[in-house]
Amino acid sequence: MLHLYEYSFNEILNSYTFITVNGVEYFVYFTDGSNYFEKYKQFASSVYMFGFYSKPIKKLSSDILVRDTIVSILKDYFENNKEHILLYVCEQTDGLQYHRKRKFNGWFHLANESNIVKEDLDIIFENNITCLSVLYHNSNVHAEEIALALSNFESEFLK
Repeated sequence: MLHLYEYSFNEILNSYTFITVNGVEYFVYFTDGSNYFEKYKQFASSVYMFGFYSKPIKKLSSDILVRDTIVSILKDYFENNKEHILLYVCEQTDGLQYHRKRKFNGWFHLANESNIVKEDLDIIFENNITCLSVLYHNSNVHAEEIALALSNFESEFLK
């Protein structure tokens, strides 16, 4: 059986929290991301930004329960929100966006979640590379439109 940290959902903040055995509190949040796909009215209102951080802010540890808990939260999220689309942007201010991308890709691979489609984009914007992952449930009724939007994302969004 998979071991996880116990987590709770805050409806007001649209976020989950959990505390590790070392007393580090993690926040997993979902915020409005509709502006990234304004042109696609059929699903723009279902686009959310996904992210997480810890307090105190620490380098992401090798605690596999952190990984497993965050992956479980994503699975739960998509079970309850099959029509939503999640965007995960790797923080780039410290130049470690590729490290974050590799870690997140590893988590996704280990989760072996066949119900979630994951597309990756590396976008050059203002001389910086932004690593972006787009996740959606494979039963999303807008799957074809999402794929089209992603193929045009860089040229349309960065106009």
